[in-house]
Amino acid sequence: MSDPTRILRSLTHHHGKETTMTHHTTALFSPRLLPEHAMAVARLVCDDPDRDWRRARAHLTRHGLGDARTPPTGATAPTRGDIDALIRRLQHLEAEDCLAYLATCDIPDATHLMWAAACHDNRIVADFATDVLVDAWFIGHRVTTTEVDAFVDAHRDEFLLPKTSAVRDHLMALVRGAGLLATNGTVPTVTLSTGLRHLLTTTDFHTLLYFPTPYHLIFSSPIDASDGQPPTPPHAS
Repeated sequence: MSDPTRILRSLTHHHGKETTMTHHTTALFSPRLLPEHAMAVARLVCDDPDRDWRRARAHLTRHGLGDARTPPTGATAPTRGDIDALIRRLQHLEAEDCLAYLATCDIPDATHLMWAAACHDNRIVADFATDVLVDAWFIGHRVTTTEVDAFVDAHRDEFLLPKTSAVRDHLMALVRGAGLLATNGTVPTVTLSTGLRHLLTTTDFHTLLYFPTPYHLIFSSPIDASDGQPPTPPHAS
């Protein structure tokens, strides 16, 4: 476990936000976050006083994605698998009381929330975020396909993974869709909005592990002096 991951996990105990996360464990996952579609579905569910997900799924089957914007020219329409993953990820957000926020936020916040939801939904994505993506960002290192393949191979037995290249392509598409990986393999620093940062620090502190963001931009209140101030990555200063 890297220093940044260890530090943040220790801080979850300090802030009393230790949570139990559930993960969908299928080997492959949708490589699309679909933030605009997610916002439309979130509005649909929030308008239902019962928050009945079966009703929402039935509505989607009959009427599509309602007020979600038309995909850009050349974009592929969401598949059934994409929609199933979307609903499942949104249910993770509902469990953390983030659904109402998603229904009214902007696209960047929606994208970050759906990335967090994808991590909660699938353990291989969560482990990739903390063990590869955030680690590479912390030391200013580029993520290479060789490293991604090695990560997938190391988890093959644990997650019953299919062909390495398929999982790698899904992971790379997902993190690039979240804006967390440049085409040259560098991991950009992400600055979460004030509203989203407050939401995550008060609902599920663990989610912050999945973002390459300086620690001094995470905390809205001083950290107890007994724990010390988490370091800022040298290349981000």
